[in-house]
Amino acid sequence: MTNSSKKEKTIKNCRKLMKDNIKQNHNLIYKQLEILVKKLNDRGVDYSLTGSLCVYIKYGIESNRIHDDIDIHLNEYDIDKFCQVCEEMGLKFCDNRYTTPRVLKNGVPVGGHEIIANLDNSCFHIGVFCFERLADGSIKKKGYYHDDLGHIWVKNDNFSLELSKEVFDNEQVIFKGHRLKINPPEYIYMLKQIIQKDKDKIDIEFMKDKIDKEKLRRIKSGKIKTSYEKVLSSNL
Repeated sequence: MTNSSKKEKTIKNCRKLMKDNIKQNHNLIYKQLEILVKKLNDRGVDYSLTGSLCVYIKYGIESNRIHDDIDIHLNEYDIDKFCQVCEEMGLKFCDNRYTTPRVLKNGVPVGGHEIIANLDNSCFHIGVFCFERLADGSIKKKGYYHDDLGHIWVKNDNFSLELSKEVFDNEQVIFKGHRLKINPPEYIYMLKQIIQKDKDKIDIEFMKDKIDKEKLRRIKSGKIKTSYEKVLSSNL
């Protein structure tokens, strides 16, 4: 059995166990998140929590489904600090930005996270979405992928300063006594309406009566300028 097959089997078995004990799964996720947040904050890392956990944490309600990962937006400038945190947490850190198996589909890089930290013998992981914070404070989200010739490219989504603040900087909660910056539920709701996996449909149903419709409108109408850039060998 290959390492990939072993990992897939581990994930499948782990998810079955988690479904049998959702409370145990939530305890694991929130304990790992508490450790992660404290360590990132202590190092002054520029990050924000993203994904469905933002929603459930903000509203203080337990979800009725499993969560096998923690997703964050991370400033590429702080990747080394994040790597140190992962090592302290006993996680295996992998940076696949320049060896990414992801490909472009309908203008969007698809596949696993370019940067990921795994816990051995578990399906738990921390998945990273990279960004760059520009001189004016605005955000450039970066998604890496390869073309048919194996060349590495990056899709740059340049958020306007106003939208950057709305999505990445304005929403904050106190989690287990620690300051935690999160993406607003309205942004998560918008993305899940596009993706529409089974777990997304569960989250959409939970969020639909709670989100701020005016904030959702602002986010949907926010300005994002997209460009595609070949990664030069000197950057590898």
